[in-house]
Amino acid sequence: MQSNPVKPRLSPFTFPKPEDPPDKVVLRDIKRHGWHLMHIGPEGDLPQFAFSIGFYYQFLQPEVLVMGLGVEKSANLLNHIGETLLSGKVLSPGRDAEYMAGYPVEFRPVHIAHYREHLGYAIWFYRSLPQAFPAMQCLLPDKAGKFPGDEGYDIRYDALQKNLSVG
Repeated sequence: MQSNPVKPRLSPFTFPKPEDPPDKVVLRDIKRHGWHLMHIGPEGDLPQFAFSIGFYYQFLQPEVLVMGLGVEKSANLLNHIGETLLSGKVLSPGRDAEYMAGYPVEFRPVHIAHYREHLGYAIWFYRSLPQAFPAMQCLLPDKAGKFPGDEGYDIRYDALQKNLSVG
């Protein structure tokens, strides 16, 4: 992560008060670097996933969640997305070939029904806002380059990434 000054741009946003040491780490990272990455291990039928906290605060851009990658690869991808936002790029739904060498990714809005289960720490961070923060899922293609919903998509990849764009 690149160190950069963080300037509040949201209104009426206030930083939450930390309740424990992990809260302090999240707040410290966002203040120092602009964002924090949260990694969640697999549990039950949920695959491992990672998401940003701070993209909306820092850039007024959606938080991003990615599933099915290990800790290092998800961190690299999310940090790369953060760096492109730092340079002025805007995230929008659709496919984009800029983020993973050799493969496009597809951004889809996360349906609000999935926020509590998948974005809990971000809910804590943004709790002073009167409305929900935006979030996008970064979907990865199967080995043939197909995405969920594409004809010929290998549904075995659904075990690695749940489609959170539907309720």
